[in-house]
Parts: sequence; structure tokens; C-alpha cells
Amino acid sequence: MTGCASHIVDRLARYILEQSLPPLLDLYKSQDDIALRPSVLSHLATLLASLSAPAASDDDDEHSADKEPPPPKELRTPPTFSHADGASPLEPFRDDLLSILTGSTRALTCRLPALEGLLALVRIPQFLAPSEVDFSVSAIDEVLMHPDGGDEYYDAALDALVVISRVYPRVLERLTLPLLLATLPTATASVSLPLPGSAESDDYRRALEALAALCLHPDLFEILVLRLLARLDETLAISAPPRTSEYTAATLYAHHVLATLRAVIQQKIKQGHVDVAKYVETLVPRLSAMVILPTTFPAAAGGDSSRPVACDPRLVLDVGRVVNLIVQRVEAEYVPMLPGSLPRNALTPVVCAANRRQTALSLAVNEAFHRGNLQPWLGTAASGSGPVPFRPFEVRLRGETVRKCLSRSH
Repeated sequence: MTGCASHIVDRLARYILEQSLPPLLDLYKSQDDIALRPSVLSHLATLLASLSAPAASDDDDEHSADKEPPPPKELRTPPTFSHADGASPLEPFRDDLLSILTGSTRALTCRLPALEGLLALVRIPQFLAPSEVDFSVSAIDEVLMHPDGGDEYYDAALDALVVISRVYPRVLERLTLPLLLATLPTATASVSLPLPGSAESDDYRRALEALAALCLHPDLFEILVLRLLARLDETLAISAPPRTSEYTAATLYAHHVLATLRAVIQQKIKQGHVDVAKYVETLVPRLSAMVILPTTFPAAAGGDSSRPVACDPRLVLDVGRVVNLIVQRVEAEYVPMLPGSLPRNALTPVVCAANRRQTALSLAVNEAFHRGNLQPWLGTAASGSGPVPFRPFEVRLRGETVRKCLSRSH
């Protein structure tokens, strides 16, 4: 019975496509009916969307038994015929569809239905060749990067790319991410960071917003972490007098980058991604080193009022929030260690024959805070520490170091 129903659906779909697509494409090409193009594109998008299964949404991942069930979705049975190797009923219209949908993204009146149709075309399984997928994504990227006419076009392009990122993450890695990352400013000796409220500041904040939405996939998130850490390294290395425009711009930029990392990690946790915990061994030491190592160098002498951006309490709090999210995802799993073997990495020291990652991290942090030994926590980054010992539980009074007694009950 199921096979019979599928056969009927396939025959009906072929008939509808063969009867509908030629007049719709001819109507779009007609110079006398240009005003009808948005409507034609909308109908094309509906037809194309019917050829693939409904796209999975983030809400599907977040649903649980404790929440109210989502509203019922449209029930439909997509055709089962193949679109590979020229067997698709869309094959005679391939070039027209690609040309019309990509070209229409450049016209404001046609842009929204064109984006909808282009997304539907990309989602048809095995129909487009890799180069055609690239061509389609590039057209959407153009709208994302230059959304002339209003935010609705930017939002539509970003929504389309989010769906595509689940199917073709490598395509976005090659085409979309470099465009967005190039928008992020780089702190150099000759180039100042954008001031708050400037057009450049708005541009990089929008790029960070797009990156946060697109980089949930584990492969894309790994790239995002590497690129944002590079930007943080440059920005947190800046020293300037507080309340100056340079200091304000640097702290705000670093805050936005850290907020982006936190937002992506929160969303990944919400969706149950299992790759978050592994960053306790990479991202946690790197972020911790960025705010700890500057404290191991003496303050500027004389009348120099410059202060490292990395020592700003607000950024230390931002780093702590990111680290906290990652550490919370580290399960209390056993890490087998052979007697006499070396630690697997800086966060898994040998304590006994078996150790827990959470315990290993706790021991490394305690070693740093109570003994000033940063290597177990920061790993190789600890070699960049300065001459001032890291002793956060000590204060200097009248030139003498006095240890704080945090607890006298021991």
C-alpha cells in the first residue's frame, strides 16, 4: 500500500512540474509582465520546496517531555524519485532555475521570494552539482553582506544560510565564513579599532551575529573558535589609559567577541551538542591565559597610566562566563592513566590510576591559585608568564606581602 501511494505521489509530482514550470518560467521572462515576477518566484519556491523533506529546525532539538509539544507541522509526503544523474523532472529547467533565482536576488522587489526559491533548490537532494551549490550560496552571501533596502533581506539571507549550514557546512566554511571574518577588525599598531557607534562597529557586530547563527555545526564552531581567539589575542594585548577612546574601543570589541562565543556555546548546549566538553582542554586554557598572564608583569612605571585591556574586570567576567559554560559540560568521566605515565595534557595530571577530568581541572586551578604554578592549568602558554608571581590570594601592604586568610577553620 505504501509503495502504491509513493508511486502515485511521484507520478502526480512529475505531472505538476511538467505542466507548471514551463508557463511560470515563460511568464517570468516576459517583458510585458515584469510586475508579476515576485508572484512567479513565490510559486516557483513553493513547487521546489515540495520536492524535499521539511527542514529540521532548532526547535526540534530543544523539545523535551517537560515542555509543551510544538504546534503540528504540515503533513506532506515528498516525492521519492531520484534527482541524481539527470533523472530529475527538473533537469530540463536546471539552467533557467539557477539563472532566474540567483539573478533575482539582485532586484529588491524579487529578493525575498528568490531567496526562498534558491534555498528550496539547494535543499533538493542530489540535484545540484557542487559548483552549482557554490554558485547559489554565493548569491545568498551577496545579499547577506550587502543587504541594500532593509534588514528583512539580511534576515532572510541569514535564515537561508543557517538551513544550508546543516546540509553543506563545508561550503559555508569555504565561501561564507571568510567574508564574515574579513569584516572583523584586526588590532594593529597602525590601525585603531572602530569606535562605539561608528558604521564600522555596526558592521563587525552584525558579522559576529551572523557567525553566531551559522557556526553551531561542530566543524564550523571549531573554525570560529580559532578565528575569534586570534582576534582576542590581538585585542587583549593592547595597553592604553582607561577612559580613552582606544581603551574603550578595545574593551568593547573584546566584550562582543566573548559574548559571541558564549552565545554559540549556550545554543550548542541547548541543542545537546556533545563537542562542547572537549574545549576544556583547548579553549579554557587559552582564555584563562589571556587574562592571567598580564597580571604577572609589573605595572607601568612613572607617569604612564596605561593598563592592559586584558586586566579590565568586565572582560575577566566575560571570560569566566565562557569558561563556566564549558566546565559545566565536562562529565565526571574516568581518564585511565598507567602508573608512571605522563599526563595526557595539561588538564589531566596523574593523581592515581584513574582520574576524573573535573577533578583534574580543579587540581590544576588550585595549583595555580595556591602555589602560583600555572603550567598544569595553562599548559605551554604558562611559559609566557612574567617575573611577578601569580598570587591572587595575596595583597601588598606597605611593601610587604600578606597572605589573605580565606578560611581559618582549617
